[in-house]
Amino acid sequence: MSAPDPVDVLVAQWLRFAHADLNAGRTLSDHRATNSPDTACFHAQQAAEKAIKAILVKAQVNSARSHDLSSLMNLVPTRFSNTRDLPSLAVLIPYAVAIRCPIVHAGNPILLESGPTWEEADSALALAERTIRAVEADLP
Repeated sequence: MSAPDPVDVLVAQWLRFAHADLNAGRTLSDHRATNSPDTACFHAQQAAEKAIKAILVKAQVNSARSHDLSSLMNLVPTRFSNTRDLPSLAVLIPYAVAIRCPIVHAGNPILLESGPTWEEADSALALAERTIRAVEADLP
C-alpha cells in the first residue's frame, strides 16, 4: 500500500479547519443571546479563507500569508471553475482582522462604524458555506 499523497493530506487538513470554523460560526449564531455577530463573522471569513487555501494547496500555488480573499481568489487557477465562479468574497475581508482590532488594507484604514448585525453574520456564514462547497466540488 502506498503512502497518502502529502498534498492531499494537507488539502484535507485545510478543509477540516474550514468546516470547523463554519461550525463554530453557526454555533455562535444558534446561541445569539450569549454571543456576538462579529465573532461569527470572523469564523465565516476564516472558513472561506481556509477553503480557498485548500484549493491553492491542491493547485500547488504559494499563497503566502494573507487574509485578503480577493488576492487569494486571483491566485486560483481557471481549471477550478466552481471556485472561480463564486461571487466576490471581498465582503468578508474586514471580518478577518478589522472587527478584532484596527487594520489598514491596501494603504487605507478599514473603519467599521458599527459591528455587523446577525443578519450580516448569517449572510457571511452562508457565503463561507458556499465557498467550501465550491472548493469541494472542484476537488477529486
